[in-house]
Amino acid sequence: MIKDPHATAAALLPLVGGPANVTSVAHCMTRLRLGLADRSRVDDEALRAVPGVLGVVEDGASYQVVLGRGWSAG
Repeated sequence: MIKDPHATAAALLPLVGGPANVTSVAHCMTRLRLGLADRSRVDDEALRAVPGVLGVVEDGASYQVVLGRGWSAG
């Protein structure tokens, strides 16, 4: 099932601290990788509750929202 990338982005943005908190954005097939100015502004629990989000991962350099297959980056 293809998710609407605009609706997904609109749902995710406030949960990662808003546009001012996002310093970089990249994506691959299953993940949205974000650079964040202030990690404490992210609501992990609410992000996991967004339809289509399978989880979140931190790798030190980025905060990753796992969207899984079927999500389109537009």
